[in-house]
Amino acid sequence: MKKLFFLIGILFLGCAAQVPLKREQPLHRVVVVYFDFDMQTLEPEEYEGEARGLVPDLLNAYQAFKTMKEVMKSPKNSEYGILYDSLYAIFKTNVEKKLGLRLLPINTLKGNVHYGLFGYPKGNEKKVAQSGNYDAALHVDAHLSYPQRKSTSYNLIVKGKAVDKFKPKMTLHVKMVDSKGAVLWNQKVSVKSKEYIVLNRKFLFGFEREEKITGPTIPELYRQAVEKLVGK
Repeated sequence: MKKLFFLIGILFLGCAAQVPLKREQPLHRVVVVYFDFDMQTLEPEEYEGEARGLVPDLLNAYQAFKTMKEVMKSPKNSEYGILYDSLYAIFKTNVEKKLGLRLLPINTLKGNVHYGLFGYPKGNEKKVAQSGNYDAALHVDAHLSYPQRKSTSYNLIVKGKAVDKFKPKMTLHVKMVDSKGAVLWNQKVSVKSKEYIVLNRKFLFGFEREEKITGPTIPELYRQAVEKLVGK
């Protein structure tokens, strides 16, 4: 059911008119009202075969997703907090440098809107913009999906197929309104990895304590999406 609502949301978003940012007027007091990142997760039921994909070579990928689902609910997890901070830093740096926007500190709305576990706002841009305290209110959300997958056949205790490689796709959506409710910016962009990757902690979090990172990571795909959004 949750997936159905997400697909319906994407459909309506795709039908909505996109509004490129107009740069005639400098915006020096832009408040980020909503900032979020989520990702498609793989449940055991999504794997083919009796073993539900939980064969040795794929167990790490499944466990990584299981870990991700758990840490998204826990404010004590530093790795997911670092990932959030990395994504926001990428977004803020690019929109300020390339578009001339000036984003107020991310904690500006503390006490006025709900903040998530990792310190980022989950408010409504129209309600905040109506206060008249800011030049504009900005909504930013991103979603990671896996439209292309590769399966590997296995024959251990049982037989079946399991997904073991993906071409991840990052979709980034922004919407900005002014105090009168006028939409100043409403745009969605997507980027997809050119190569298949194996899902593991390095990809999920963008770093590993003891290993060198190679290939695309979530922060790298997010950076590509932001650069496409602002016009590299």
